[in-house]
Amino acid sequence: MAEPLSSSPLPKPLPLEPIKQPARLWFFWLVGLLIFACLALVIVLNILSSRQRLDRDKLDAARLRWKLADIKDYDIDVRVTGSAPGHYQVRVRGGQVVQGLMNGQPFQDLRLAWPWTIDGLLEEVLPRELETLQSPEGHRCYSMVEFDPKLGYPRRYVHTINQRTTSWEVQLAPVTPSSPPPSGPEPTLPAATPSAASS
Repeated sequence: MAEPLSSSPLPKPLPLEPIKQPARLWFFWLVGLLIFACLALVIVLNILSSRQRLDRDKLDAARLRWKLADIKDYDIDVRVTGSAPGHYQVRVRGGQVVQGLMNGQPFQDLRLAWPWTIDGLLEEVLPRELETLQSPEGHRCYSMVEFDPKLGYPRRYVHTINQRTTSWEVQLAPVTPSSPPPSGPEPTLPAATPSAASS
């Protein structure tokens, strides 16, 4: 006599494990390439930054180029932005300040305009900034400058101290031949435009 069939439930089939796809090598190559590009960019930026960082050698070389250029007649326009904004326009003839405006108003004493001449920037302003960098007295200071490669005058300058940034940009317009000092009421200085000699 045949045995009766078991009424116990049938066992459930085991779940199928997903088939793992082989690793895509191109993804890892792409990640490696991106990391390499980022490192290269950081290195390039550090090199450019070190070339524009203000130091004594760069300042002395710029002074020498400006001295050899022997430009005694020029108009200069300096625009300062940041924590101490201002707009300075100075006219120099024969190496002397003959006219100057600060934020559109004449200087009460022309001697106050001298720091905003090229000689003033190279001999007073930037050396003072360099002293601040060398003796920060607990402040976090950083300065970058771009000197004209031919004439030596500072085109752009950025100074950061304790995350407060001040920058200025210089436009120089040499004048030839020398012009006599203006007489009568002081005219308004036109905005200086870069000279072809500085390009």
